[in-house]
Amino acid sequence: MPLPERKSLDLPGGVITYREAGEKNKNAPTLAFLHGINIHSGIWGYQFDHFAKTHHVVAWDAPSYGRSASRDADVGVYAGAFNEFLDALDLDKAILVGHSMGGIISGGVACYYPERIKALVLSCTHTGAGNPYSIVIKRALMSGPNTANSIMAACKPPR
Repeated sequence: MPLPERKSLDLPGGVITYREAGEKNKNAPTLAFLHGINIHSGIWGYQFDHFAKTHHVVAWDAPSYGRSASRDADVGVYAGAFNEFLDALDLDKAILVGHSMGGIISGGVACYYPERIKALVLSCTHTGAGNPYSIVIKRALMSGPNTANSIMAACKPPR
């Protein structure tokens, strides 16, 4: 399967581009892929090919990546952008799969919008040297090895 074409949504905070495959219906759960720093939605090509047979699959270009508009590099801001993205696609919940920076954003979504998450998969999630970096993640990392509980404990209301 070739990589799905990039689409765009005009959201309140600016344009977000993304790719989509698979049938969107109540029997096909949505897998939402969030990429790492210095990459874009195209990194998920093999996942589209494999999962679109049984799932509705979306992969966004985070703000300032791909052809998405820039936003402040902050976990809360990016989580808000992802919430807008789900609203625009008329998706109540999704299985979030976040790699690296995408995992940090997924953690922010879990913190600020837990009702949007059906399940959460984090891969190589760390703050590294890149942005977005926020106090939520810093507190979680300093809280101990149970990162999911630490993230939830470190949550504060979005700005």
